[in-house]
Amino acid sequence: LGDEMNELRQSQMALVDEMQIARREIAELSSSALAPAVPEVRAPGVAGAVQAPGRAE
Repeated sequence: LGDEMNELRQSQMALVDEMQIARREIAELSSSALAPAVPEVRAPGVAGAVQAPGRAE
């Protein structure tokens, strides 16, 4: 049980770290989303990713 408890604690701490990183990324994205450059960069990438396989077929 001791080993399992340690593993649970480690995975819980890793999840907390990931949540903090995700919150930071969300904050950065939401603040930079106000800048027009972000949608311009994203949209072509998404459209290209969607269209390319269709054209290849």
